[in-house]
Amino acid sequence: MGKPDDFQLQQSILQQLDWARALGTHIEVDAKDGAVLLTGYAHGYAVKIAAGECAGSVPGVRSVTNDIQMEPMIRREHYSPEAEQMREHIRTRTMVANFK
Repeated sequence: MGKPDDFQLQQSILQQLDWARALGTHIEVDAKDGAVLLTGYAHGYAVKIAAGECAGSVPGVRSVTNDIQMEPMIRREHYSPEAEQMREHIRTRTMVANFK
């Protein structure tokens, strides 16, 4: 069997990264002649690194560029100014308590 084409390679990597979706990540894969680009977001550096290693282990991959960004567990669409004010209030109180 010959080397996989770009679409097959992309699909194989996405299948291998299925575990990442269960962790709430969003990873997109682009493949061209064995060169793979990972983009999207993950909620931790370990997930980002594991995704890159996972993609690199797929037969036919020659290189991986891992441009996955870190994103906090609270997604932007769940952001509210009130919640941010509460988080800042808690941080401020915690810092004041640590100085006493």
